[in-house]
Order: sequence, then C-alpha cells, then structure tokens
Amino acid sequence: MNLDYSDIERRRCKRLKVDFTVACMTQELFKSRAIVEPKAIVAKMFDLSEGGAGFISDYDFSPNTNIEAKFTLVNLGAKESERYNPMNIRGEVCYNLPFRENLSRIGISFKNVASRERRAITSFMNARSS
Repeated sequence: MNLDYSDIERRRCKRLKVDFTVACMTQELFKSRAIVEPKAIVAKMFDLSEGGAGFISDYDFSPNTNIEAKFTLVNLGAKESERYNPMNIRGEVCYNLPFRENLSRIGISFKNVASRERRAITSFMNARSS
C-alpha cells in the first residue's frame, strides 16, 4: 500500500530517512479506574530531523499526546567520545495516519530538546547526508 501524504507537508526542518527502533513512553488514561499509568511502546523510526521524527507503530497514538522517545544515534564518523548518543527527547504527536493493516504512521514534534541532543541530531544528519 502506497499512501501519498504530500498534501499534509508542514515540515520546517530537513528530514533524513532512517530505520531504527525507538522506545516511546506515554501516559495512558485508564478510564475504568480513573488513573493515568505510564505505557511503553516500541516503534520503528523512519525519518528524523532537529524538529521531530516519523514513526510506524501498532499503537494508536492520539494527536496532541505527549511522549518521551528513547533511541540511540550512532555516528561512526564522529570523534570517539561523540559516536554513541543515547537520546531521551520529549515530543507531541502531530498526526496519526493509517499506514498498513494494524499500523499507523505517527508524526512527532520534539519539544524543549536539550542542546546536547540537538547537536547530536545535527551531527548525525550531516554525517549521513554528506
């Protein structure tokens, strides 16, 4: 299934195609118990920018949901102390679109990214696009 998303293009930052696993944490409201509990979801990240990322997930994230994304950027071209960058970035779900059976394409906008993490993303993108 090939879905065309060109009519929803709102990106402000250049995106880089990637293919790695990301762990997402979100707060899930359990209405039957009227409590909120953390929920861990594993997803596939397919693109990345300084401003956000795209994921494929079997979890049905609602737009405006706050998440915490955990992943590691590996930049073998960087100096040894900067090759492995564990990332822990907060973001918000911008959209959730059907992708394939039981999967969704999720757009995440990063919020309040630490300067170390922003530098790591920029360095990773520059190394991959050159």
